[in-house]
Amino acid sequence: MIMADRTTGTKYYKRLSAVALDQFKWGWDLLIATVMALATWRAQVHYDLLPQNKRLLILATIIAPYGIVFVLHLAWRYIIVAPQKLHQQLEMELRSTEDLLRQKDNALHNAARQSRSSDWTELAAKFEKLSRNFSANLQIDHEHGAITHYLWTFSGSPDTRPLKTLCRYAGNLLLKSPTLTPMLNELTRGQTDEAWRWLFYMKENYDVCCAMDYMHSIPTENGYFIEIQSIRDVAAVSARICTECAAREL
Repeated sequence: MIMADRTTGTKYYKRLSAVALDQFKWGWDLLIATVMALATWRAQVHYDLLPQNKRLLILATIIAPYGIVFVLHLAWRYIIVAPQKLHQQLEMELRSTEDLLRQKDNALHNAARQSRSSDWTELAAKFEKLSRNFSANLQIDHEHGAITHYLWTFSGSPDTRPLKTLCRYAGNLLLKSPTLTPMLNELTRGQTDEAWRWLFYMKENYDVCCAMDYMHSIPTENGYFIEIQSIRDVAAVSARICTECAAREL
């Protein structure tokens, strides 16, 4: 941890130095220092302040303005200019990184949506190939004014396994879709049987049970009766709704 902090601090000061020395105006420093040196020299000559027989001191009075100007300019850039510029650069880099991550996230999100849409389209084509004779029948048991039991069954062909398989696949896709999952009510979302989840989704969101397909038994003394609802041509209905799901994903 300490080594990481040192590494980070070293990188920061290296960048700070690079910013401070970037476009350093040596010419202005030399010009200002030269003016100061000439002014100092003239003042020393005018007031007879030049040391006698002390060449090093005389040389120092000439060189000193250059050093003073350089140090002050460097300090100003390190303390005031460089931190501000570096802060602006880091903010720009951060915004650029955030924009890049946002673009990647959007690209992944769009790719996922395209993939889910393709899955629904392929599933619709598979439903279209099934027999038109299939029906999905829902038995609803009522007692004391409340629903006590649901039961979905398939009819229309001796072998309903292909239809059940496709319905299970559709039910799985519903829970994987961030677009469609919010449309699932509590009853539909809570189904552990994926095929039932798909059938309830169609029933609750598309009103696919026609009025002529509703049947009721005669209620008993405790109010028990059975209600039968049916989705005719369930394969074709599923194909149409899968196509609509594909469109919703885009």
